[in-house]
Amino acid sequence: MVFVNSDGEPPFERNIPVYPLNPENPQQPFININILSPNLDLMSYPIFFPYGEPGWQPNWRYEPYQGAQGNQSRVNVTMLQCKSA
Repeated sequence: MVFVNSDGEPPFERNIPVYPLNPENPQQPFININILSPNLDLMSYPIFFPYGEPGWQPNWRYEPYQGAQGNQSRVNVTMLQCKSA
């Protein structure tokens, strides 16, 4: 999929439509999932998240483990760090 706005740049605000099977409300056409939702990764890559655990999310706090030698100024986990782990 390619997303572009009128300037030719990818728009920051974008959503992924999900078409749920909802027997209680069959008229509901779809639900928008924000690209920053922790549920988006597990829906996009079910083989990597077989148990439905949430993926990366904004403001996810970095918790150093015992013996870690790293940058002490790091506060949040980046999307790249999460996906490469």
